[in-house]
Amino acid sequence: MTIVQKAERYFKGFKVSMTTQVGCATTHDYPSEETHKRTKEYHDRELAKVEAFIVPAFQHFVSGQHPFKRFLKYLDSERNVQPNPDFGFLTQEDIGDQQWTDPIYLQNLEIHLYIKPSLSWPLKTKLCYDFLLSQTTRKGSDIFKPYVDETSKNFFDSDFSSTVTGYFSNFQWRLEYILGHIMNHHEALAAAASSKHVDMPDYGYDWNNRERIKFFRARAIQRLLNGEPYGKELVEEAKALGNNDFELFFLIIMASEVQAPELKGILSLFNPELAIHYQELV
Repeated sequence: MTIVQKAERYFKGFKVSMTTQVGCATTHDYPSEETHKRTKEYHDRELAKVEAFIVPAFQHFVSGQHPFKRFLKYLDSERNVQPNPDFGFLTQEDIGDQQWTDPIYLQNLEIHLYIKPSLSWPLKTKLCYDFLLSQTTRKGSDIFKPYVDETSKNFFDSDFSSTVTGYFSNFQWRLEYILGHIMNHHEALAAAASSKHVDMPDYGYDWNNRERIKFFRARAIQRLLNGEPYGKELVEEAKALGNNDFELFFLIIMASEVQAPELKGILSLFNPELAIHYQELV
């Protein structure tokens, strides 16, 4: 079992946390006081960047000056909670009925948006995707600047086809790197979007299916970033891919207001028992 050390900071409309592994109970690798001290110093340094780094990103998102604004009304963006100075964290009384999204991972930080009570998990999930996708529209922003390393390239090359389900964290921690690579290398997205998959029977079904999904998603994201509708051909391709409707879900969870008119038709292609869970998104 891993041993972690966590730190949080609170801002108007969101909180930011960092979680770092400092040991492992299974192997009896318990952290020393020095380890705790160094980790706290690291957290303090990184979290000090939030004011200049995350606050403008949040302000851009809630401004609605982008096409990923359909669900902003569900944010509790004026909420400003403060930790009790005697404890350094939020007590239950401080929290009250406050709710927040799953963590949005960005440059080692975990961003939690404050939301209104009783929000369904598909809406919580969608707000997380919309936050990240909205950052692709910020002119002059350097928020994706660090994603130029081999890690980002490898996520784009190898994990673009990872399973997308209804829970944000299952795919989003990859999306951080995938979008980062795309924003630094538009030619990579264009090349993937223009490619046509050719089956390689000797490589097996799994490899071929991952390649089909990669090329399909590249075209979908290219249309998102270009502000274009998905189009009938892409929707039909999503349905043909099968994969338990994951690619249809990909189109819904990534969609901006530009693709919104297509979403009811996409939802109608789902397994009816599954479609009911996503109806709030269309």
